[in-house]
Amino acid sequence: YPSAVASVDTIINQHLSLGYDIGKAYVSARDELGELPYQLVPKNRDIAQALQTRLDQSRIAVMRLLAEMQRCHPRIVAAVKTRHASRCILNDTCEALRILKEDGVVDEADAVLLRQACEQKMKRLENLEPCLEPPDPETLLHNVTWVENASAEEKREIARCAQLRNFELDAVLADVGDDSDGIYLVVSGIVRITFCVSGDVLHTNFVGPGQVLGELGTLTGVSRVNCHSVCIQMLHTLGLSTAAHYSGCSAVNLDDVKI
Repeated sequence: YPSAVASVDTIINQHLSLGYDIGKAYVSARDELGELPYQLVPKNRDIAQALQTRLDQSRIAVMRLLAEMQRCHPRIVAAVKTRHASRCILNDTCEALRILKEDGVVDEADAVLLRQACEQKMKRLENLEPCLEPPDPETLLHNVTWVENASAEEKREIARCAQLRNFELDAVLADVGDDSDGIYLVVSGIVRITFCVSGDVLHTNFVGPGQVLGELGTLTGVSRVNCHSVCIQMLHTLGLSTAAHYSGCSAVNLDDVKI
């Protein structure tokens, strides 16, 4: 019954995609909430602290589930991220069109046609395939902000210097006070990062495929890390050591780097 299996797979993928969407929305909402609990309960700091802790714990739990889904269902996550990125671009385009129309740069007729084209593309996003093939490691590397603006020759040099590095479960990439030893682009796996100041934990985050670790210390010359990074799954990365970066493998102009 191939058709029945395909139908069930489609339904499962749609539900997983919806769940990932909801999880991302929750994390974004929690980040925007910030320190609001202390404003909601200004006269009882204990209650506000308990609420803040509960929200932080739930955020970490959701982020861990999102990272786990990235590992188990990379094709679904790739489709969701593609849809989000496309929608953001279309929203920005519509806003830019509105400004251009108000400034008189675009006339009414052209504005209507362009607006309709954006709306048609928005509708097409609703029918986007629930699964897309995730990018390969080289594509991930070229999509890094400070690499994508480099010349073709610089990209080839960076790719030549990048080495595939694997880490076992519970391996520590960096601890508080360690020297920065390079940049890691996560190909697969999940890293838990705990940011600390004077021994106090300020923030916990999870990093998954397509994200970068260690770029701030390597590109700015900051030699000491202020976080504890540990693998909570087997990790595969593309690594560019600090020595390789400063020996000329990366010829990217630091003035153009956006972190």
